[in-house]
Amino acid sequence: MKKKGFLWSLLAIVMGAAMSVGLSSCGDDDPDPELTVSPLDITIDANGGSKSVTVTAKETDWTVEVTRGDDWLTANKNGNQASLRASKNEGTEKREGSVRITATANGSLTFMVSVTQDGATGSILIDGTSSSANRTFEGNFGGNSGIVFKQSLQIVSNVQWNAQVSYETTGQTNWLSISPTTGKGTVTMDIYPISENETSANREATITLSGEGINNTIKVIQKGGKPVCYVEPANTVALYDRIAWEYKTTGNVNKFHWILLEEREFNRLTDRELTAELNTTAELKFQDNYLSVAGYDSHDNRITSSTTYYMVTLAYDADDKSGELRKIKITTPDFKGVNDDAWVTFDNLYYISNWGGFGFETIKKGYCDKYHLIYGLYTEQVNPAVFAFEINYYLKNRKKHWLAENWGWEIVTNYPNNDSFIYYSSSLPSDLRPYASYIPWCFGYAWGIFQNGTISSDILGFQVDLTDYNYSRMKVRRNAESKVENVIIRQSVERERAKALIGK
Repeated sequence: MKKKGFLWSLLAIVMGAAMSVGLSSCGDDDPDPELTVSPLDITIDANGGSKSVTVTAKETDWTVEVTRGDDWLTANKNGNQASLRASKNEGTEKREGSVRITATANGSLTFMVSVTQDGATGSILIDGTSSSANRTFEGNFGGNSGIVFKQSLQIVSNVQWNAQVSYETTGQTNWLSISPTTGKGTVTMDIYPISENETSANREATITLSGEGINNTIKVIQKGGKPVCYVEPANTVALYDRIAWEYKTTGNVNKFHWILLEEREFNRLTDRELTAELNTTAELKFQDNYLSVAGYDSHDNRITSSTTYYMVTLAYDADDKSGELRKIKITTPDFKGVNDDAWVTFDNLYYISNWGGFGFETIKKGYCDKYHLIYGLYTEQVNPAVFAFEINYYLKNRKKHWLAENWGWEIVTNYPNNDSFIYYSSSLPSDLRPYASYIPWCFGYAWGIFQNGTISSDILGFQVDLTDYNYSRMKVRRNAESKVENVIIRQSVERERAKALIGK
């Protein structure tokens, strides 16, 4: 009995060992899970979108999850693909994320996919466009504040920008308000003019938005706030102690005012104060050939040499609307004394009574190289600045001004010699010749020229009352000798004798 029991026990042990070996062999034959992922680096452009990653898995399932950049990046399974989607990158900087793919059968079997998204191209859009925007404002506010005319623009940008205003019209700055002056993303910018346009011409400004090398602009135009209606001095001539000018107009001028101010007085006044002062002066109706002469400024100060003055004018149209202020700068020449000037005296004046003519001689003085001369007959005394104006006009235009033309005045320019001159009544316009013997004034004025071409600061001459031969007006240089301060003009000289005297 004992021997038989032993044998059964041994058989059980052997069989158990064999089964154990068989089971162990079956476990070693099971396949291991496998996982491959491609590609491991992907790039998505700034506009966003999807890219796929191919996942090959054996003996296992897999999962996908975003580990970095989950605010802009998503990942989902789609068959054997991992679909990665990026939202639009509004910024100019690139951004980076990562996705992890893991085998479910073996958590240590994992792959990391790097995702890079490009930064957007920098842009500053104004009302949806990258090209220049334009805004236009009226020049007058009609009694309102400028803010009433505010205009708004939408700025959309992916860069930080700063705004800078540049003014295109010289002397007209700081008339435009902008807010804000910096921003990023979606911003509303308000702009409006803070002052009225006091001129008849448009004024322009450019708002430039700049950031990270990107620029966009807004062109702003404010229309002229004044009608095109103004008066300006023309053909102006300044001697050391007086100024003469005529006027030219632009637009439909009905009336105008003018003032003449020394520079220091002019600089103290604003445009509104200048306008107020102008409107206290006499109202002038414009007419052609309007000639003005001033020996004093508008504050009753005598005009002096080497001084800058401003002529200010304000014109009104037929609807009584004022144009813009016009400001013209005039500087008087330096006065030169008798010993260092170029000037001319007159001598041997005589009157030919039977035909209304007269004669005289010119004598160069000081540093006079050449001179301009004007002479003739007139019905009254004329300011020397008027004769300077006539000469100046002739030199500029190569023709006589209407005053010289209508009175037949003779003009000689750049004359180099001492000489004798005679005025014939035939020089008068035909309608005045019958009255030549009754015209009460004769005159002669000369303007000296230095060798370098510089002209004298004064014009010198004579005016003689032909109704009183014991009276004459002679202007001479200070401290200068003259034989004709008190002229008694010889009369009743025969024409032939007069012609012989001057070699004509």
